[in-house]
Amino acid sequence: MQLVEGVDKVRPSMNILKKARMYQEALFPDRRHQVDNALRGAQFIMLRMLKYFDRLCADNDLSYSLEAGTLLGAIREGGFIPWDDDMDIFMPRPDYEKFIEIADSLLPPSIRLFSAQNDKAHYWPWIKLRDTAGSELDEGMPCYKGSNGVFIDIYPIDVYLPIFLKLDWPVRKCQGLARANAKWGVPVLNSLCGIFSQAICQFKQKLLRNVSGKRFGATEARYFNPYCRYLRFKEITFKYEDIFPLLRTKFEDGEFLAFNNSRRYLESMYGASYMTPPPPQHRAVHARNIKI
Repeated sequence: MQLVEGVDKVRPSMNILKKARMYQEALFPDRRHQVDNALRGAQFIMLRMLKYFDRLCADNDLSYSLEAGTLLGAIREGGFIPWDDDMDIFMPRPDYEKFIEIADSLLPPSIRLFSAQNDKAHYWPWIKLRDTAGSELDEGMPCYKGSNGVFIDIYPIDVYLPIFLKLDWPVRKCQGLARANAKWGVPVLNSLCGIFSQAICQFKQKLLRNVSGKRFGATEARYFNPYCRYLRFKEITFKYEDIFPLLRTKFEDGEFLAFNNSRRYLESMYGASYMTPPPPQHRAVHARNIKI
């Protein structure tokens, strides 16, 4: 994809990049141990992963946008929401698929891409970048037995087709059963929920790749995150001009890509008062435990 405002540079070809060595660990130093607060240390880990991700996308002409609480933090706080323990990113479907193909060959060893295709334990229908340098973040998912490193969630943006949302219902039911089973303690139920959810999600992914991959970029289409309802968010669609051209937005000590119309997105997600922080009793850290 293109359409990044203010960006006009020659990028190296994929043939050159495939022959190049992966990005070095020293490119963006690891600052996790410069703080004595585990949450802030996890935020530094995510910020470092974001910088590698942004560099890889710039070098390979891939688009993305900060989203959800990460975009809210960028606009309202100029960085992380102080109590936020995760990071969320959107990618247009064609760029999302290309990123999956090239990420592991270019990312440093301390960062790894996890998906249902390369990790049998991966429970989620979207992909994650995880820190593999010793961090741990417990999301409270008892049916997941894989890596628990601090992570970034990366979601595709797809062409909106209402039929896809009907496939979310059985996945959400399985997710609810898996959480309830934390109390029941029936091992086989966790396994069955995981297998069934992955089968539905893989079928949905094939449909999305086929339809959205062909139509993405149509200015008359509407676009959405196909996993919003899975995540218990609102079903929100966007016009092409809400997304493109992408704009550089300050986040912590860097600038990263965000929606062209971030205000429209944030109002749709959080309401017109999104610039007002919630009361202290609603400022919750989601993770059960964080180790850096």
